[in-house]
Amino acid sequence: MLGDTKQCGEFRVAVAALGGAFLPRGFGCSAASQEPGTQAAANGSSVASGVTASSSAGSAGSGGAGGSASSAITTTASSMSSSGAGGGGPPLEVVQLSVSEHNCVLTKPGTVRCWGSNLDGQLGQGTQDGAVHMKPLVVPNLGGVVEVRAGTGNTCARMSDGSVRCWGNNKFGQLGDGTTVPKYSPTLVPALTGVAALALPNSDGNLGTHTCALKTDGTVWCWGSNQYGELGDGTTVAKLSPTQVPGLSDVKMIAVSDQHSFALKKDGTLLGWGLNTEALTCGGFGDNKPHPTPAVTCPGSQFVTVAAGQTHTCGIYGGGLECWGGNYAGELGTMNQTFIWAPNTGPGVVGVAAAPPHSHAWKADGSAMAWGLSNHGELGLAMPDGAFQYDPKVVDGLTGVVSIGVGSQHGCALQKDGQVLCWGTDSDGNLGSPPKQGCFSGPCNKTPVPVQF
Repeated sequence: MLGDTKQCGEFRVAVAALGGAFLPRGFGCSAASQEPGTQAAANGSSVASGVTASSSAGSAGSGGAGGSASSAITTTASSMSSSGAGGGGPPLEVVQLSVSEHNCVLTKPGTVRCWGSNLDGQLGQGTQDGAVHMKPLVVPNLGGVVEVRAGTGNTCARMSDGSVRCWGNNKFGQLGDGTTVPKYSPTLVPALTGVAALALPNSDGNLGTHTCALKTDGTVWCWGSNQYGELGDGTTVAKLSPTQVPGLSDVKMIAVSDQHSFALKKDGTLLGWGLNTEALTCGGFGDNKPHPTPAVTCPGSQFVTVAAGQTHTCGIYGGGLECWGGNYAGELGTMNQTFIWAPNTGPGVVGVAAAPPHSHAWKADGSAMAWGLSNHGELGLAMPDGAFQYDPKVVDGLTGVVSIGVGSQHGCALQKDGQVLCWGTDSDGNLGSPPKQGCFSGPCNKTPVPVQF
């Protein structure tokens, strides 16, 4: 187990049916999509979902998978009505959303559109123009996609045949093609087959970035930066090609941040590896050292999904929600100085997204809630810059939500009607529509606004 049970045991909490109660769950704690029918996480990190290649990945924010953080849910909207490109042509059928420093959506019949910064060629346009693209752009020569994940300066797509293509920044080998040469168009990840889900980090890639894939056989493969042991192969040596995480099997979901990774097994057991901070330890201080092999975190818990933020993590279990890690700005859902908390969201939570320093959750009734720091409008709550929201609060203007993805300074939601709405800073054009307000960081939207496809 990771962490010190003496330090963290007293902070371990859980709520089976969320109603704001804070209940002890005994002592001892360890220092981005899922299978059909389970709840989903987006993280804006990067969460990957599903062990079946035919299942959609479930995270809207590249932290669950990429949620998740990414996160990143792959939930299909039941009725699509987003405007066609340029306002003409047939409506787009958006089936998945992924959010990081840039955003991407998957549309029927298997095409990808991305928008935001193209500093590293992450929009897949065949060029590194360094420009900001507010209007979603079709990634050319890419069809048959069943999942897309936006990372920090790079993007990956899972194809219907179980192969993977990646593009963008490749400084750490995160594209998996055996080189560190950037690619500005989708490039095949060699010798990687049978992939069921992908996970890419949704937070600051300056610390390094990596990619993980979940295969249909329940094994996990990772590549890229490994300075914190985030590849889980027992070393801290970067890998330019997919490398299997030893000892992992029967995995149904993966999620990553830029410093650590998670694997959720079919029996609900959560394993983590990488930099051993409080975001990994599940209830206490870590030793801030690399832990390059998977170990059980949150022992005794049976999670159905998890969202990995850079400094905190959230997981759903049996209808309950629990967050742990650094509570620097209320991202755990409380103003208390604690390492773990059950946010007072009420019952019915089905998905969660996490990025530093804020969190979002959505419910079966299609409503969404947010908490943490609002420095750039990233909560979508129309709050003043620098304000803290310690308790989960409903995000007005969102209905029928099927997934949310968050980056460090913005978020986006996919609704049942097919609309994609974004909020937060627009410094990189990642809102997909002209900003109407001003925030600490510049132009922004403090409430959700539809993306203009």
